Amino acid sequence: MVDGYNRIMGSSPSFGDLVYANKKRAIDELFGPELRRLGQSLAKLAGPDRNACDLPNGELTRALSEVTACLPIYRTYNHGNTVSLTEQGFVRQAVAEVRRRCPKLDGRALDFVNQVALGKCPEGSTAEQLEHWDRFVAQWRQFTGPVMAKGLEDTSLYSYNPLISL
Repeated sequence: MVDGYNRIMGSSPSFGDLVYANKKRAIDELFGPELRRLGQSLAKLAGPDRNACDLPNGELTRALSEVTACLPIYRTYNHGNTVSLTEQGFVRQAVAEVRRRCPKLDGRALDFVNQVALGKCPEGSTAEQLEHWDRFVAQWRQFTGPVMAKGLEDTSLYSYNPLISL
């Protein structure tokens, strides 16, 4: 069906590219203040981490935005203090997609976002740091759902023309 549509109308972006672009637009236009707040909180988490402490806030925020835009599910959930293997796979899939789409993004920032999203706190973290870590992850999970809803349901499903007949 999509091939026939493209023959008649010319090429169109893939559905995945359209969802990614719409999620990025939703983050930028609708959820910018929330992203900036999450970015500041992420930078605080990076402070005690020897591999991430010198990363600029902007680069951490960009990595977080990209992982959110590439996450193929609405959110991940904690199961105790762990993320399920299935959900770990979704996070890793999102990080791999960011590496493909944004090769100039600082890999250390992306690695740190991956570590945070997977709930892997640095060894030797204080109780206060662990609490901040858990709070950040919960807030990020509350952020990813509306981004997915806006980018997929409210936008992409209405603008991807090969799906009109469905």
